[in-house]
Amino acid sequence: MKRTIWGVVFIAMIFVSCGEDEDNQWTNDPYISGFGMLIFDYSNQEFEGGYFKEYPSCENCGGDSIPLEILYRSPGDFGYVGFQYPETGDTLFFGTIIWMGRGHISQPVDMLPASDFELSGSLDNEPLSIQYYHDGYHTQAVSYESIVDPIWSKASQIDLVTDISRGEYRIAYYLYPPTVGLFDPEVAKWLLILYAE
Repeated sequence: MKRTIWGVVFIAMIFVSCGEDEDNQWTNDPYISGFGMLIFDYSNQEFEGGYFKEYPSCENCGGDSIPLEILYRSPGDFGYVGFQYPETGDTLFFGTIIWMGRGHISQPVDMLPASDFELSGSLDNEPLSIQYYHDGYHTQAVSYESIVDPIWSKASQIDLVTDISRGEYRIAYYLYPPTVGLFDPEVAKWLLILYAE
């Protein structure tokens, strides 16, 4: 009887260890694509947290940009912005934008705090492309380049980013304003999207 109980315990431990969350680690598998989301405070460009998750590679995406479908509802009283991965339909980011109030980020739900990330040095490769989003649409780089330089300088030292830089990857920036009307830099966030091909 004792043997049976220990055998059941051993098998259960194997299943638990096999099912451990492998998010926030990049495996560099050719059949897997990965998305990372890093959140930075708009005012001081401090890293607040992030996450990484692997997905099946996008079969029909191709091109020279990050495969994202943009969900955007222009805020009158209430609006939102979201980014979905077309291969799976998963929502990678979703944030509300509220008039006379303050929206919030509801996706990703498994965001890790900045303290869970390590600083690990320098990049192996630069990104293949850089995109910029504003109000759910691509925008010209000229208006953001100098603003996001300090963010990229900090992000490029984070272990998740240096791991991804061993292969081919793309990045995008989105300025998330949770309020409508006069822009409030105290509550705005920069979202840095990493796409590992």
